[in-house]
Amino acid sequence: MRSKNFLFISVLTLLAAIAWVFFDAYHAYTTNTITPVLEEIALPLTPKIDKAVIQKLKERHEPVNIFQSLITVAEFPARTASESATATASGIRR
Repeated sequence: MRSKNFLFISVLTLLAAIAWVFFDAYHAYTTNTITPVLEEIALPLTPKIDKAVIQKLKERHEPVNIFQSLITVAEFPARTASESATATASGIRR
């Protein structure tokens, strides 16, 4: 009698597990998880190339330094040979 109860419970547990997997797979198949924002982002790109922009890029001779206006270089007056520091054994003389 004990083995029949164990077999009955085992078969019911197996059927419940199979039904659970089946319904979970069905739910995953029928549910759309892509939001409208992601659908808009995932639209294919149009391969239109603006030839005028490419021509302008080809005409450039030197790269544009976008940080040129931000960086200021302090210019020091040029020193003459007599003003430059010279090192000696006793120290530095100007």
